[in-house]
Amino acid sequence: LVLKVLPVCEDSTLRGGFTKVSEATRHLTAARLVSTLDDLGGSGFCTSTFEKMNRVYIVQGSPPIYLERGWYRYLWRCGHCDIMYPYSRLSSEQLWFVMECELCGIPIHRVLLPCAQARLSVFAQVALALAVGEKRLQLEHRDLNCGNILIQTAGKWEDCCSQVPPTSCLEGRVYQPCRGPTAKIVDFTFARLHHGASSFLSSLLHFLMQCRRSVVFGPPMDRGLKGKWSLYRPRTNVFWLEFLARVYLVQHLRDSRVWRGIKVKACPIHCGSYDDGVSTRTLGERQEEILALLKKSGSAMDFVALAQKRAPYLFQIERPQEKRSSSSDKT
Repeated sequence: LVLKVLPVCEDSTLRGGFTKVSEATRHLTAARLVSTLDDLGGSGFCTSTFEKMNRVYIVQGSPPIYLERGWYRYLWRCGHCDIMYPYSRLSSEQLWFVMECELCGIPIHRVLLPCAQARLSVFAQVALALAVGEKRLQLEHRDLNCGNILIQTAGKWEDCCSQVPPTSCLEGRVYQPCRGPTAKIVDFTFARLHHGASSFLSSLLHFLMQCRRSVVFGPPMDRGLKGKWSLYRPRTNVFWLEFLARVYLVQHLRDSRVWRGIKVKACPIHCGSYDDGVSTRTLGERQEEILALLKKSGSAMDFVALAQKRAPYLFQIERPQEKRSSSSDKT
């Protein structure tokens, strides 16, 4: 399990990740709704690629000094020394929201995955999850950088290539991504989704409406939303899929010092009939094919529909569940 802590304070100008109660509530609501996407519920759409939140606690007090020091060491290693805050000096009346979530893994930019097929698998899982989120919640993640996509690894990278990732269900059909590590999408701070009779932004609405949003999301997001951040624009999911394809499905990952000089290797596990054995010779071609399909897509669901015929190496499609159950009844 992972415990995520949100310090609550009505003074939003304080450093240290403090948030207002209303904003924290929206964030928790978004996390709870996304957690329900792993349940089919008669909708024909489900996925387990999104982070699952088990429960929420409200606690009061100041954290012990050893937790604060551990947090400082983590921020120092990540190069985020500017957001350090003396939490242990807070009063005993300080309120915290504590989210109990599943352990999802490590961000993809911190794990060496030289295997081309494994990275295609991560991309396929993310695309399928966004398609399910669009159909169930009109979900736009709006911050799907490499730090918000985690993978579960065990041992060397060859072990990741032998994993069979979980399936996603769209319109009653089961999509099995190609072999690779199990991926999880986290952090719905900037997410937009629809629930009940209204839509809402997860949190930090005041931050989104400021000019700094161009620094965070870049010009493509501004052009896609046209300043209307509360409206449903599934094209933003395509923007992030395109970003992921450009920085992750490449021959050399030069965007990170960790990946610099690492070449994509062909994996002997992916030479069977399950997939077409993507190698170093074909990864660039796959990237171009995927980017071409994304340009023609208005949403993640559109991309999945196009990829069924144009990029079958991303996933296999099983028969609809209804037909499968009826055939089993006959036998």
